Amino acid sequence: MARQYIRLMTLAVLAAGLAGLPYAHAQDSAPAAPAAENAKSGNVAPPAENAGSVPPNYKSRIPQMPGDFPWPGDPRPYGDSRWASHIDRALWFMLNDRAAARWTHIAILDFLQRRFGLHERYRAVNQLKPDLGVTITPVEQERYFRLTEPGFRFRGTIPEKLDTMDDFMTAALYCDVMPIPEDTIAQMISKMNYVDSLPPKDRMGTFKMIADYFYTHLALSLQWLQEKGCVTDQAGANELRERLIRAMEKLISQNGPDTDLGIECMAMLCYLRVPGRVKPAWVEKMVAAQLPDGGWANAYDLKAPELVSNGHTTILALWVLLEQAVPKINDVPWVARASEPAPPAP
Repeated sequence: MARQYIRLMTLAVLAAGLAGLPYAHAQDSAPAAPAAENAKSGNVAPPAENAGSVPPNYKSRIPQMPGDFPWPGDPRPYGDSRWASHIDRALWFMLNDRAAARWTHIAILDFLQRRFGLHERYRAVNQLKPDLGVTITPVEQERYFRLTEPGFRFRGTIPEKLDTMDDFMTAALYCDVMPIPEDTIAQMISKMNYVDSLPPKDRMGTFKMIADYFYTHLALSLQWLQEKGCVTDQAGANELRERLIRAMEKLISQNGPDTDLGIECMAMLCYLRVPGRVKPAWVEKMVAAQLPDGGWANAYDLKAPELVSNGHTTILALWVLLEQAVPKINDVPWVARASEPAPPAP
């Protein structure tokens, strides 16, 4: 049991990352001044009018958002929302985030572009150009590249006994092109039972909730299965869905809606098509934690050595705000079903 728990925790850290650069508004091809140069010159995201005071431990390398952003002609379906300015700033952060390991953030941004009708510059095809310095890990390349390349196929095999986050997510992502265990839903319920059984002392606190990311990734996997028409046990899926909703609501209350886990739980409640379960008070507290550069830190902790915006937390907060702000949503699948079976493995 101890070995299995350690393995779960390690994989949770790897999976927790699982989704932008500046463009000139005239042609969308000429990049704005690099963030590093802006940082040296002091031209770095000052407090926005609605951003509140700057925390003493706040650090940023994001360039200042120009006054004409979003640029003329940009679709702004969220424009009538009270969260519009916060969404603008979050989009600016995503365009200017220079972290190399941002592929998963771009994968989520691509989905949000299609779901909410944002500008084409937010599509993965525009964010993953070779000269933009995005790296992709071996696991991302091997298993999850289909999120940005729909024709990509996993060359490995899906085990009959699903155990890790990668197992469940890969099975869901490729269920339309390769066989998965017939009892996948039952195995997901079993895994949730196991995570439920872990001691509370290992789950509470700002940086001690690693195991609880299993809930959000099971929710993600379940929605992928539903979108691809791969659920054969709908009663079991309904049971799992309700349990996941309740578990994620509890996690938000315990850990706070201004932490990475809390925000990820809210995003997954939206993805499970229950955005009404996201309490207005949670959204208010999340918005209050937005930093002057438009991003969110892993946790709004004034005692941390540095309070720095994180691309993963920010893209999920952006998701939550868009769900609250856009009344008519394009109910598109994250990854469309394949029109033909996967090619044979080499």
